[in-house]
Amino acid sequence: MRRARARAAVQLARGLALHAALAGLGAALPGAAAGAADAPASASPPAPAPVPAAAAASSTATPAASPASSPSTRVYRFRALLDDKPIGEHVFEVSTDARGRRVSSQADFSVRFLGFEAFHYHHHADEQWVGECLVALSSVTDDDGQPAHVQLVRDGDLNRIASSVGKTASRSAEPGCIMSYAYWNPALREQTRLLDPQTGKIAPVTLERAGGASIVVGGKAVAASGWRIVGAAAPIEVWYSEAGDWIGLDARVAHGKHKLSYRLP
Repeated sequence: MRRARARAAVQLARGLALHAALAGLGAALPGAAAGAADAPASASPPAPAPVPAAAAASSTATPAASPASSPSTRVYRFRALLDDKPIGEHVFEVSTDARGRRVSSQADFSVRFLGFEAFHYHHHADEQWVGECLVALSSVTDDDGQPAHVQLVRDGDLNRIASSVGKTASRSAEPGCIMSYAYWNPALREQTRLLDPQTGKIAPVTLERAGGASIVVGGKAVAASGWRIVGAAAPIEVWYSEAGDWIGLDARVAHGKHKLSYRLP
């Protein structure tokens, strides 16, 4: 029962691989909302210094440049929270130059109960983008002991996708321009289908406005507007600053009993 409920939350960090939709991680244990879950071991890199509210638009690095401007790299280092308790982090590094964008993401989650690890999730993905189109992807995932691999290669107008999840392997070809769950990219709001970088599957989605909220960034409340992704395993609300920068994410998991969130430190 505990493992099944934990697995429900990881379905979110899978899209986000979560970005891994955040496809993955889910509400974990009986009593998690009441504080029974322990904090994860501190194996991940230290978080950067808090981001002042006035600098929320810049997250942790310089703004992304257009292909015609100087190369730049932007890092989004999110804490992953289950019912407001830390379970790990998800880091996105977006590098832009004249050739396009390169995106590297790493998610590491651990749900603990009474000092023991009840569930773990590790996901790494490397992506290559030209314009708003994904042209190459390679990902590897450890979903609580079950391995998964995905490779995408652009071939003319086709995206050739090879995937393996556990002992099941598959191949497919998807036409046209596709995107993964690129929360950092404003063009995400215009998509009707998204690639899950953990499974290699294409999911139909609808994006709709989710209203406004106050999101804490660096210990200070920042006014944010939200977009809701409908069609994933659970609806995902993605939060952006007034300047249009990605500053948070929320999703209800385990049939709505728990909340998985991403927040900048």
